[in-house]
Amino acid sequence: MIQKKTGWRRTFLLFSLVPFVAGAAACGGGVSSEHAARQAYMGLDKAVDRALKLAMRGYNAATSANIPDQSEPGDESGTMVVGGKVDAGVSANKVMTVTVALDEYSDGVLEDEDGDDLFIVYFTDEDDDLPVLDLKLKGIPNGTFDGTFEGPFFMEGDLEGRVTLVLEIEGSLEEIEGSDGDIRRKPGTVTVIGTATSRYGEFDVSIQL
Repeated sequence: MIQKKTGWRRTFLLFSLVPFVAGAAACGGGVSSEHAARQAYMGLDKAVDRALKLAMRGYNAATSANIPDQSEPGDESGTMVVGGKVDAGVSANKVMTVTVALDEYSDGVLEDEDGDDLFIVYFTDEDDDLPVLDLKLKGIPNGTFDGTFEGPFFMEGDLEGRVTLVLEIEGSLEEIEGSDGDIRRKPGTVTVIGTATSRYGEFDVSIQL
């Protein structure tokens, strides 16, 4: 099962309790709250798609109800690990619940409002529940899915503190060609809506994957 990160993370959590004014001063580049709230999510944008991909990969590798941990590096640094459970049996409709752990994860450089580089590293922590991706799979293998992705992530770098995702996800499934019923999310059909809330404000998420 996924192991939660320990050690130096505790030092960061104590620092994150510093009032917002101090945090804003540490952002660098005069980043506004509105822009920073958006970028706090944008650093996780690819991670949402990656979590879906790893969850489907875990479904395909599942034995009984257990989904073995699936991992993949971020585009820039760190690792994502996804693991959990799915309904056992041969039904075409299943519920899959996985946790998502990040360790020094980044998909690359963003931009602040002045066009300067903005770099954020994300992680999950043992002092909080891991974020959960909860999906209902319908009409497997060529059906649909819907569900939620909720939970806290932590940032360090040019933005700092907690960012909490509350997302609703829906899309289509497709069978992997040449497989024996393995599935994946069908590109271009996935809609993600919800909020990403941090010390910088709340950003309304609405994306297509």
